Amino acid sequence: MTTRQLDRSQWQPYFDDINHRLEATQVDLEVSGHDLGVQTEAYDITLIGLSYDPRDDAFSIVTEELEHRVVHPKQISVREDADGLTALEIIDREEHRHVARLRSALRLPSDERPGA
Repeated sequence: MTTRQLDRSQWQPYFDDINHRLEATQVDLEVSGHDLGVQTEAYDITLIGLSYDPRDDAFSIVTEELEHRVVHPKQISVREDADGLTALEIIDREEHRHVARLRSALRLPSDERPGA
């Protein structure tokens, strides 16, 4: 399993590509910070999309039940294994961590998978 921080220039194209290959998968969403503690926002809900909009400088995690937006993200990291994307973490300008854990990996092209 590999965790890597994406360069800001990769945010939009990486998640646009993920959305083209998105399959039905369940996701857990968690937000944490020194002023928040750890809060589960959603548990085992269907993921519909992941996107970064550079005009609004906002990242969205869209599910059947809610849209979780992170305005002015500072950093986005992804966790990948041989099967694909398993989690992502967005850190906002207030240093809150927004974590999405996928119940099953989203396949990546073979040239983007660790060890490929």
